[in-house]
Amino acid sequence: MADQTRTARSATGGRSGGPGDRPPLDPAAVRRLRNRLPGCLLSAGILVAPFVGLLYDVNLALGIAAVALVAAAFLAWDARSIAPAEMQPRLRTVTIVNAALAALVAVTLVARLLSDQAPGG
Repeated sequence: MADQTRTARSATGGRSGGPGDRPPLDPAAVRRLRNRLPGCLLSAGILVAPFVGLLYDVNLALGIAAVALVAAAFLAWDARSIAPAEMQPRLRTVTIVNAALAALVAVTLVARLLSDQAPGG
């Protein structure tokens, strides 16, 4: 048994091979993961916001929807850097529409929060 442990450690350079012994992440892999975050936020927000609004609170659902719309605007803006020239105007339009919707949702959220705090409201 001890021989097997020694052999395994010598094969890994003396390390035990535990979870802390992973090689560092490739910077390109980190960038790919970071670039996927807005897409994940968009997907999660689109799926979760209606249920949160029905089950818990409309204000929370508006906040989630605003974050999802900002993520959609960011994704459209980011896609412009790799999209063909003929798609640039459409992506710009999608970016503007999503940013405007996010602003509208955020204004609605603020108005609802302020009306909830108003005396007699």
